[in-house]
Amino acid sequence: MINNPDEDDSLSLELENSMLELESIDNRLNETFDEGFEWLDILNELSDKLEVFNQNMESLNQGITNAYKQKNSYFLNGVLLVGVISAYESFVHEFFNLCCSKQTYIANALKNVDRLENKDRNHLRLKAQVSEEDLSNRLRKATLHDPIQIANISRILFGLKMPVLEKEYNEKLLKIRNLFTHNGGLLDGKPINMTTEYVTHAYELIYELINAYVYTIKKDADEFLTQ
Repeated sequence: MINNPDEDDSLSLELENSMLELESIDNRLNETFDEGFEWLDILNELSDKLEVFNQNMESLNQGITNAYKQKNSYFLNGVLLVGVISAYESFVHEFFNLCCSKQTYIANALKNVDRLENKDRNHLRLKAQVSEEDLSNRLRKATLHDPIQIANISRILFGLKMPVLEKEYNEKLLKIRNLFTHNGGLLDGKPINMTTEYVTHAYELIYELINAYVYTIKKDADEFLTQ
């Protein structure tokens, strides 16, 4: 039997290409499994954070129920409003922590950081050149309570489309929150007319926002996990 060197080289090359293809498939499968487990961890943590938020909001709801029974309760109403926004801000902090722990999210965020508006970039105190670690640290430490700003940052950095409050309502809500946080609910030396009905409406809107945030990230996870 006579060996043909050309045939041997061809078989060797074909075998080598097959091995490389199998290695590539194996790497892609490993990456898929890793991201799948990463998503499961994030969803579990998200569930835990949502449970804490719901508990905080339930305690505030009890306060709102009592406020309806009282007369001239503008200060109590203001404190309850501050509490609602505080519960919201606490969840948002945890939400961005989860986004920063998702490798594909933070990698995309770094690619898109230059698309941020100057006011958002300044709020996050981002330098001209920033790494994934720097960006993650800034997002984890930033005080984020403005729903419009949160929606902008989420959309630009992570590709997550969040609902927003109407600009006028949003500005009024934050202004009232600041008046009670820093000035005892006084405007020009006089107490503002803070009603329990207004607090209830804000309470319901914040609940809707948080549910939408959770739905958005769960939808992203479901799209990956059902592939």
